[in-house]
Amino acid sequence: MHVSAIRFARVGAVCGLFAGSLAVSIWLVRPLDGGSTQTDAAATVLFFDRIVAGRHLEAFVNSTPKPLLTLVNGGLHALTGDWRALAFLTVVVLASSIVMAAELARRVAGREAAAFAAVGLVGSAALLIETSWAVGLPWAFALWLAAGLALMRAEPRYGLAGTFLLFVALARPETFLFLGLATLFLGWRLVRGPRPPRAAGLILLGWLAVAVFGIHDYLLTGNPLWWTEVSSISAAAHNPAPVKAVAVLNARHLIALRWLVVLAVAGVLVLIRRRAWLAFWGLAAMGPFVALFTLFLAFRHLAVLGHYLHPIDLAVILSAAVGTGALLAEVRRRASSAFSSVPARVLSAASVGSAALLAVLVSAPFAPTSAAARQSIGTQASFARRIDAVLPVLRDALRDVPAGDIAGPGPYRTPDPAGIILFAPRYQVNRLAATLGVPMTRIWWLEPSQIDLAAGYPPVGSIVYLDGSLNRGNVTEQTAVLRTSGPVITGGVRIVPIRVDVGQQLWIVKIESAQ
Repeated sequence: MHVSAIRFARVGAVCGLFAGSLAVSIWLVRPLDGGSTQTDAAATVLFFDRIVAGRHLEAFVNSTPKPLLTLVNGGLHALTGDWRALAFLTVVVLASSIVMAAELARRVAGREAAAFAAVGLVGSAALLIETSWAVGLPWAFALWLAAGLALMRAEPRYGLAGTFLLFVALARPETFLFLGLATLFLGWRLVRGPRPPRAAGLILLGWLAVAVFGIHDYLLTGNPLWWTEVSSISAAAHNPAPVKAVAVLNARHLIALRWLVVLAVAGVLVLIRRRAWLAFWGLAAMGPFVALFTLFLAFRHLAVLGHYLHPIDLAVILSAAVGTGALLAEVRRRASSAFSSVPARVLSAASVGSAALLAVLVSAPFAPTSAAARQSIGTQASFARRIDAVLPVLRDALRDVPAGDIAGPGPYRTPDPAGIILFAPRYQVNRLAATLGVPMTRIWWLEPSQIDLAAGYPPVGSIVYLDGSLNRGNVTEQTAVLRTSGPVITGGVRIVPIRVDVGQQLWIVKIESAQ
């Protein structure tokens, strides 16, 4: 085939894969239905607003700052005022990462590996869920892959790879695992040889992220080490899982991926046999070292959430793609010898198709064909529609309620309940604060166990928004006193319904003085 025709075919394949990945992701994530309501995504908008306004974060927000997302999500929301823009951009990043993953797999193990990687990632529930959140993993995955592609070439682009690692470190802290391994490798080569090219040191540009974090957090809170303290502050108020429980969590996670794991082990063996050390250590940083990192967090008595394991899914899929690619390429070569009359194109198409089909069969679950996965991925869109539906009611309710002084207790403490004017579902506070322009000292979530109207909780003058579809804790026996369909006097206050829909488990009420 002529060189230009080959290039045209590759461009067509890349465009087709991008378009297909984008279409499937839009169908599952539904970014135009209202965008993400995930608390970390909303926090990035709050952080951007506070930094641009030149004031410190006025109350504790349980979200570790990620400067890249502050700039991208916060800046995009400031320009558009639309949460859907954040969600759609994240979907575009996801589609781009799938294209890059397929190319990386092709360079390592051929066309079959590329097909497996593309289909496996398109159907990855873990990756799609985090995309629906509009948070760091899609960005991190894309930039990790971009750094890998910059290095996996005849003439590695070390400076470009280091720049990508700098950006990705500002979005996902696991990137420091990549940087740590790169530092150790370069140090080993300097001591034992052969010495790496002088330009190889540019890979370590990613360590500059530490300085960027410090500047970002100094502007946000006055404390340049805030990003290192959020988790410990949060853990102090909870009971983090012990190391043993986190080890069990990791084991169960891998068991759920068992068929992919089998193929991934084969992929690791292929990488070792071919001495493809760059791909090997990159996948190690994304997989086994992330598992070790979660154990380290547990050892430090910090919380380990389920989505911390999601990079492991991506490493397993890519490793499985390498194993599948090597296996099917060998089958194709033997079939070509045994059936010499069959055109090579037919055998190649059959082999690539088999890889794609195998990716569907071994994925657990394969998101496009799993009703449970589709429902989970679409949760953010459903929540966003719910929030958007009540926003006009909340705006009207708050119109006559003074916002008060924006100065507050500072980023290390929660607001004084007496000063709160809006109690909202727990995980929607950040988005509502950013959307309504309410300081974090004046909006918080309701603690059902503390409800005592006679003692002033929630206080007179406040609006209480209870929504069982967003937070089941809003619909318990403890909140029954507030869930009234008509005005009622109790505990020395008057509870006035503003909007009630019992069938939708929705109550918006105002606490007024009974005098």
